[in-house]
Parts: sequence; structure tokens; C-alpha cells
Amino acid sequence: MENIVIVNVLKWLGITIAGNLVSKSSDLALNKIKETFSEAFKEKFGTVKKSEEFIETIYEDKSKSPQKPKRDIEDIFEKITGSEPSDEVLNEIVEWIKENNQILKEGLNLKGIQSRISIGSQKAKRDIINIQGNVTINNK
Repeated sequence: MENIVIVNVLKWLGITIAGNLVSKSSDLALNKIKETFSEAFKEKFGTVKKSEEFIETIYEDKSKSPQKPKRDIEDIFEKITGSEPSDEVLNEIVEWIKENNQILKEGLNLKGIQSRISIGSQKAKRDIINIQGNVTINNK
């Protein structure tokens, strides 16, 4: 499992994550997370854009403090806003993560599942082209 901030934070909070969840997934899931987080924290970050940047960063950055993920949250907040978060804000972010862990897990990609398509045998009169698990048979 990749050492990204969101994975370490979820594990630190005792939230179970499947072993192959390692990076951000579809833009749709990530946009849903950004929207939900921004509604709750745009005032704390100053702008919606900064709150969305926070979400993007926790899904993209490697953890600098794997043993203390809360410190990663604090560092990212400070990097984005230019000021340290109060204990209250930091605790609110952690609580939001706990309460929204399901949506946060949806933002993680099941890496490798698309490439685990097992094909025992294929027979065709022409080419069979496999694209992300969809089979197209060209009979030209």
C-alpha cells in the first residue's frame, strides 16, 4: 500500500482499508469529496479553492509523518493557508474524516483490479481486442 496521507490517516483512525487501495480514483468520486469537505470547511481555509486543494493534497502527497498522520494534516493545512490550524480546527478535520470515512474510501482506487482480468481462452475468426475488460470482436 502506498504511503499517502489519506491512507495513513484512515488507518490511524482505525478505519479498515482493503490492502490494494492506494491512490485517488475517478474524478467523480474526488469531486464529491471536495464538495462535501468544502461545504464544511471553506471558512476555515478562507476559500473553496484552498479547501479543495487540501483534499487533493491528502490524496496525492506521501506521508511525511506515517507514525503521526495528524501532523501531516497540520502541515498540509499550514502549507495551503499559511497559518497553523488551531487545535479546534484540527480536531474538526479529524472528526470530519471519521464521519465521512466511507466517501473517503470511495475516493481511493482499487488499483490492479482492472488489470486482473483472467482470460482462460479466446477463439475468434478475427482479432479480439481487450480494453479494460471490455471485449470487442472485429469480424471484418
